[in-house]
Amino acid sequence: MRHWLKSFLEMARGEIKTALLLVLACLVVFLAALISFQSCQIKRSLSRFEARLDTIETQLANAESLLVSVKRDGPVEDLEKERRLIELGTLKEGLVIGGAYCASKNSTVFHLPTCEHAQKISPGNLIWFKTRQEAIGTGRRPCRVCRP
Repeated sequence: MRHWLKSFLEMARGEIKTALLLVLACLVVFLAALISFQSCQIKRSLSRFEARLDTIETQLANAESLLVSVKRDGPVEDLEKERRLIELGTLKEGLVIGGAYCASKNSTVFHLPTCEHAQKISPGNLIWFKTRQEAIGTGRRPCRVCRP
């Protein structure tokens, strides 16, 4: 009977080794499939990220062109800058800025509100323009000092 038990255990060991190798092979296949799945997920996420990045780059380009347009068409009102200009004495205190450019009713030249010549225009003769094109459209030319 001992001999029979011994041969049974040897046979069982062989089958256990075979079963363990089969489990190990299944585990390797499972891990390979998992890695492949994760790789696909990463590729999909990367594609979505690249699409979002393209959208952001387009929005940034649009914002930059708008900023260039604003700079070209007229300065953006900046109350802090205006306050500093008043403190420095380069902008008349009490001057209400009604546009990006100004001119005298009696002149053919238009200015930036901070221009030394614009500061000399009396409030009764002061007219405002929102855009450079609007000022040019009235037959006025840009000032050669402030170069609006």
